[in-house]
Amino acid sequence: MVLTWEALTEREPELKVLRREIEAVTDDAPQFCANKLWYGKFKRQMMKLVGDLAAKDDAIIRSSEAYDLAYQTLFHILPQCRHEGACYWGLEREVHG
Repeated sequence: MVLTWEALTEREPELKVLRREIEAVTDDAPQFCANKLWYGKFKRQMMKLVGDLAAKDDAIIRSSEAYDLAYQTLFHILPQCRHEGACYWGLEREVHG
């Protein structure tokens, strides 16, 4: 069975709510980093809904296929990064020099 977004959201309707929240994001500030917003906020919300850490005890919802589908669908809705310098990747990096 190939998992679709529609089938996934039937099992976990909160994904539709999260999608609407992401669709409402605007990049009207002088600089915008999609990665900072994704890793700082939305990815954590998504991980509560799908994948290994999902709250629901549903084999399909907790599958890596569901996680990958949700990740790709939701992340690519965000506007593209528009800023100087490197993107935020959700990790604190120590610079040695």
